[in-house]
Amino acid sequence: MKKTLNEVVEIVGMSRRVIQEYEKDRISPKPNTRNKYGHLLYDDKTIEGLCKIRFYRDLGYNKEQIKAILADNDSQNAVTSQIDVLERKKEKIEAAIAVAKMSDKLGLSPINVWSSLPFTKAMSYDMLFSMLGSICVASADTERESFTEVLTEEDYEALTEYIEKISESFSRGLPCGDKTVQDNVKSLHHIASKALSESIIFFSLCNLLLAPESELSRDFDELFGKGFSEYLLSAVRNYCLAGADNPSDRVIKNALKSIEDLERKNYAPGSEEVQNEVQKLYNFYVNIAAITPDTRLKLLNDLADAFESKRFDEQLDDDERELVHFISEAIRIFCNNLNNE
Repeated sequence: MKKTLNEVVEIVGMSRRVIQEYEKDRISPKPNTRNKYGHLLYDDKTIEGLCKIRFYRDLGYNKEQIKAILADNDSQNAVTSQIDVLERKKEKIEAAIAVAKMSDKLGLSPINVWSSLPFTKAMSYDMLFSMLGSICVASADTERESFTEVLTEEDYEALTEYIEKISESFSRGLPCGDKTVQDNVKSLHHIASKALSESIIFFSLCNLLLAPESELSRDFDELFGKGFSEYLLSAVRNYCLAGADNPSDRVIKNALKSIEDLERKNYAPGSEEVQNEVQKLYNFYVNIAAITPDTRLKLLNDLADAFESKRFDEQLDDDERELVHFISEAIRIFCNNLNNE
């Protein structure tokens, strides 16, 4: 039974104007029959064609592309070629949502994440947020039970004491890079290292808690004066940049460099030499007391997931891509072997 244009609008989910545009561009045939009231009548074949058009529109094709697809009768290739595009869009959206959730949880905007971490200035915005988004997606299901309380009441009292000492330097107008300030930041790091290890990378993540707009930054400004949270943020950033080449983080850098050298020498990702270097990456997590033992492999797998994401992959050149995939595969093999023991 033929349908009027109003009925077709309801069936295919496109407006009258859009349908008429496709008719005007001769992508869909315009009916040549009318009912007794003068309304155009659409047969089943035309309605089916409009449903196809709607489907290709939803896949992201424009009018000219849809016209070519229908003319070539090459619908299967059109769908297949668009699947990867849609998957990439989906991954970007998922990554954006994950970063947004993390930002909301911390009470700060994504751009403040970029501006607060001390090692990100050498990275492009796209690279950082590709990595950040990939890590957030990979670790989204990590439970709070994956982390354990390590610091004591005495530790928290000492943290408060050193922050108060830094606030005195702030009140006196000392620059955040002054030795007195940096010595107190070093003391903060020493206490935090009981939970996070001596890693500067992990200590630098504390900067997110101090980022503008965060709850902690507002509390600090209220307690110690407006601008103190920014002062403390700069002091911690200076400390982290100065201590970037530290023994704890050097283990990771050296292990990754060794894996890169082994990949260039055509070692297999599952070889003993490569797996020994992955063991060093795993040991890095072992040394972080705040992470429960059951979570260590999960976090290492999260790293492999982040490396394998298309969002991150898009930012790499061919050589970097090959190396990153090699590292990811080596991590997978290590985790599977440890799970099977």
